[in-house]
Formats: sequence, C-alpha cells, structure tokens
Amino acid sequence: MLLRRLVFPVVVLVSALIAVPAYAGGHQTTSTSRASVSASPNPVASGGSSYTLSGCGYVLGKSVNVVVNEPKAMLFTSVGTDSSGCMRLMLWTGDAPATYAISTYQQLRGGTKQTLMASTSLQVT
Repeated sequence: MLLRRLVFPVVVLVSALIAVPAYAGGHQTTSTSRASVSASPNPVASGGSSYTLSGCGYVLGKSVNVVVNEPKAMLFTSVGTDSSGCMRLMLWTGDAPATYAISTYQQLRGGTKQTLMASTSLQVT
C-alpha cells in the first residue's frame, strides 16, 4: 500500500513535466542549431530604409521562415537557402523608431512545428 501511495504521485508528476512543455510550446520548438542571422546595416533609419538579413547554418531543402516584430506590425516571410545552407533577404523599415526582434525558423520534422534556428535584433532610429 505504501508503494502504491508513492508511485501514483511520481507518475502524475512525470506526466505533468512531459505534458506542460508540449502544450506551452504551441507550434514552436527550440533548436541547438548552429544557424545564424544578422541584420545590416544596424542601426538603420526608420521610414522605409532597406536592410538585409543574412545567415548560414540552415538545413538545405527547407525554407527559412522569418518573423520580424515591429512596434505596429509583425512581418512573416519565407526564403530559401543556397547550396551552402545560407540565406539572404532584403526588407524595409517601418515609420517608427524601435528595436525590431527578428527570429528565423525551419520545419525540421513532419507536421507543423517550427524550430527556432536563430534570432537577432535591429535598432531602427
């Protein structure tokens, strides 16, 4: 009886530890990849100035999904990689000065989960 009292709470705890991260993660997982992303020039002027995102270390044959969090908008776009696993993308700034948070994702496994590959920030003045 004592063993049963100890086993049940342990099973419940382990189940919770497995279920909570799977639920909280939604459709995103984190990666220990060696992918990188950088923005240039950084800083850059607001009001429609161009900037380039570039990086390497991405999985060949898989699109790189880019998310740019601006103060008044969130931009989603996708770009392919070259034969070396590198990507390059030109974008334009919005009207408001701010720090943009930029993340790149790839769908590494089946299904819809996106794996965070790299992130950076861009200072828009």
